[in-house]
Amino acid sequence: MEKEFLTSKELADYMNISIKFVEKYRHTGRIPGAVKVGGSWRFSKDEIDRHLLNGKLLQPVLKINRKAVKIR
Repeated sequence: MEKEFLTSKELADYMNISIKFVEKYRHTGRIPGAVKVGGSWRFSKDEIDRHLLNGKLLQPVLKINRKAVKIR
């Protein structure tokens, strides 16, 4: 079975949001299933649908401070 991938515009149309919103949230890791093909991004429709059904799409991402902590 072949997986279906959407362009940024197709995803924006599918979710009824702007392309700018898609790009912003892709950049911050809030949209799952993003892969870069050549010079453009594609989004796995299966991953998008799964996260939509679970109510987890576009939820805030926990950022971990990568700064080294010195233990005394």
